[in-house]
Amino acid sequence: MASRKHVLALSVVLLSLTGSAEQKRHSHPGTIVDAVTGNGIEANASAYGSQKQVGDGGCPKYEDWLDSQRSESGTGSFAFYIDSNRSSYLAAYCQGGYIARVVTSNDNKRDGTRVQPDPVSLYPSQVKIAKMKMERVDAAYIALTRQLSLFQANLDYFSRADEEAFYKALGRFSAEEKNAIQLLRAKKRETQQF
Repeated sequence: MASRKHVLALSVVLLSLTGSAEQKRHSHPGTIVDAVTGNGIEANASAYGSQKQVGDGGCPKYEDWLDSQRSESGTGSFAFYIDSNRSSYLAAYCQGGYIARVVTSNDNKRDGTRVQPDPVSLYPSQVKIAKMKMERVDAAYIALTRQLSLFQANLDYFSRADEEAFYKALGRFSAEEKNAIQLLRAKKRETQQF
């Protein structure tokens, strides 16, 4: 009889520990998009606690698996759920027709932080680019233009939000970095429809 009480008590303790472990997971939402079209895509997203790669194949796998998700078709939305006792995690993103992408450092110190970068852009394979009836150089140009346009829009916004602090902060960069930032801010790009 006493052993049944111990088993029951142990079961209650284990259930409460399991329940609290689930409650102590940090959520990290993100979006996976096609680097050329900018559209959300369905893709595999996996999080790992190690940078030691294991196995071969089109989608990199690492030791210490933490979570796997599949982004939603059309929107590319997903979220990782990582135990709060982990300070960071590695993320691998894969989908047939795209080049796999690995991001070695994502922050897990706070709940709700978005994956980095966000959105996660996956670059189409040569076969997929051909199916899109595009030249590879044109696809690369469009993908680069998307990133530059986003960067320029953020620079313009930051410089207007607090102009004095923006220019003082520029002084903290190396001369080369400062020149690159100023060049990107000054360059007016033609708006393209994708």
